[in-house]
Amino acid sequence: MFGRSATKKSDNTRYYEVLGVSMNSTPEELKKAYKKAAIKNHPDNGGDPEKFKELTHAYEVLSDPEKREIYDQYGEDALKEGSGIHYPFDIFSSFFGGNPFGGGGGSSRGRRQRRGEDVIHPLKVSLEDLYGGTTKKLSLSRNVICSKCSGKGSKSGASMKCDGCQGSGMKVSIRHLGPSMIQQMQHPCNECKGTGETISDKDRCPQCKGDKVVPEKKVLEVVVEKGMQNGQKITFPGEADEAPDTVTGDTVFVLQQKEHPKFKRKGSDLFFEHTLSLTEALCGVRFVLTHLDGRQLLIKSNPGEVIKPDSFKGIDDEGMPIYQRPFMKGKLYIHFTVEFPDSLSPDQVAAVEAVLQPKPSMQLSDVELNECEETTLPDVNIEEEMRRKQAQAQQEAYDEDDEPQGGGGGSSHGRRQRRGEDVIHPLKVSLKDLYGGTTKKLSLSRNVICSKCSGKGSMKCGGCQGSGMKVSIRHLGPSMIQQVQHPCNECKGTWETISGKDRCPQCKGDKVVPEKKVLEVVVEKGMQNGQKITFPGEAHEAPDTVTGDIVFVLQQKEHPKFKRKGSDLFFEHALSFTEALCGFRFVLTHLDGRQLLIKSNPGEVIKPDSFKGIDDEGMPIYQRPFMKGKLYIHFTVEFPDSLSPDQVAALEAVLPPKPSMQLSDMELNECEETTMHDVNIEEEMRRKQAQAQQEAYDEDKEPQGGQRVQCAQQ
Repeated sequence: MFGRSATKKSDNTRYYEVLGVSMNSTPEELKKAYKKAAIKNHPDNGGDPEKFKELTHAYEVLSDPEKREIYDQYGEDALKEGSGIHYPFDIFSSFFGGNPFGGGGGSSRGRRQRRGEDVIHPLKVSLEDLYGGTTKKLSLSRNVICSKCSGKGSKSGASMKCDGCQGSGMKVSIRHLGPSMIQQMQHPCNECKGTGETISDKDRCPQCKGDKVVPEKKVLEVVVEKGMQNGQKITFPGEADEAPDTVTGDTVFVLQQKEHPKFKRKGSDLFFEHTLSLTEALCGVRFVLTHLDGRQLLIKSNPGEVIKPDSFKGIDDEGMPIYQRPFMKGKLYIHFTVEFPDSLSPDQVAAVEAVLQPKPSMQLSDVELNECEETTLPDVNIEEEMRRKQAQAQQEAYDEDDEPQGGGGGSSHGRRQRRGEDVIHPLKVSLKDLYGGTTKKLSLSRNVICSKCSGKGSMKCGGCQGSGMKVSIRHLGPSMIQQVQHPCNECKGTWETISGKDRCPQCKGDKVVPEKKVLEVVVEKGMQNGQKITFPGEAHEAPDTVTGDIVFVLQQKEHPKFKRKGSDLFFEHALSFTEALCGFRFVLTHLDGRQLLIKSNPGEVIKPDSFKGIDDEGMPIYQRPFMKGKLYIHFTVEFPDSLSPDQVAALEAVLPPKPSMQLSDMELNECEETTMHDVNIEEEMRRKQAQAQQEAYDEDKEPQGGQRVQCAQQ
């Protein structure tokens, strides 16, 4: 859209001046002038690229009758909206059939060929396909140029240039939007449907019926190379649908890796999950792993080695092949989980205790035991418990006010009094303080109204008439003013003035004097970190002002042993391996000094990373101090690094037997032996991530497989 005065002949002569012709020049004169100037100014001949573009654009406008008419009448601006994209080298090539200076190839047609769309196909592949490589034959249908009419749609010479668009395939319509305002719009010609030509029914090609293309079946052999990744593209250049005067697009296959039931892939590495019995973890493991290429890998631990729960072992060169470097491979990581028995018999407990290292010594006298409170340790599903408590907390937050406020009261002054600012103080408290409650005496300084002059001793300010504010008027323009309010500069916003001789001798005219005050801050049982304790009206006083509050915000200090979450407490305790299997007993000193005797049930096995819950030993619930949350004990189990052959033999005799895996000598000979080494998986992943980022920086982000794709037509 544009709005250019029709009477103003601005910018309607410049294109003629660029080509060096008059406004009355004929099309032949324009063509001759452009040809001469274009050769002289072509960049490949040492000419100015900007000058060459300007020449070409001028000729492109003036050689089109409709555009020339618009330019002559409305000027250059009228052509800026709605014009298509034109390429100077295409117009130049239409004169010379290419670049006469030996440059890159241009279009041999009168107008630039558009590029056809690519055809995208998802291709599902298995992890085995990506590991070993594969070739998939896919039958596809596409349109190709009709061989009978060579894409003309009719017998030779029967097609005619469309009169509606002069063979361009496009029409330009002009809309008058208002006085001296027009809109130029380009759209496909409705007579030839954008083809630029018309064909009568009797002259249509009998093979393509005038469509210029016919469907063709084609079989493509898609080569999936070793190590290719999910989402990688394999491209067949020029294998999409053909169309006349169009550069054929590509057929692109996008790999979609199917999920594998056993292996997980991450870059060039593979991950495999394996569950061990406790006996295998302690006394040795041996199993056969069938790899993605069908090879049998014999996985076994070293003699005396103990496999710890949630540990990783790495095997070099057994991961995925690296793309385009198929003889190099990543790692195979095996993640071990250990299944503990739920319980052991008294005989098993005694035998295990005799084999393993003794429990940590904890001797308690009868008097000490009598002073301890016995507890029970029920099992808890910690994730389910936390979900339930979170839902309960959300419901309570919905039912109650977020922050209940105490106090209230109001003011009965003749005019509305402003409220003074609250004074906020952080108050550090220990978890013990929040568990048992406490009272803290704090000495603070604040301003209070002067008792001698009652906060007065002044006269109403004449400058602001006692309002404390002045209004100034600013003229912004004709009939436009701005009203600005600001504090009175005579009384500094206090609405009054005091002469030196009349100032109060106690407050020196300030109306307030400092006062020391001791506040007793009562921290109630169960209060939370961040909770506020408010003293209404205890902030700084000021005349004609509602005094603000003093607010203490609780800041809980970190406890070395207990962690709090709402009304629950969490306690970490590490067990030796012997304690986990054969039973344990220890004393826990609570936040109020009570001694809790924590012990397992006879024969009970404590599993690593398990939780036990003790009811009514958590935090008191605020304003319901006789109700308490839970105390959760999180157990970690310290495994030995290794065991002696005698210990292994003794444990194998006591613990449940290993899963049976009998392999004949022939089967063992067919297996490939591997070497597992310990890995710090977090450190390994950080290193690999940094390496991948560096490679992505150094190389192209998306390697293409098109250059190595084979294609066959059947």
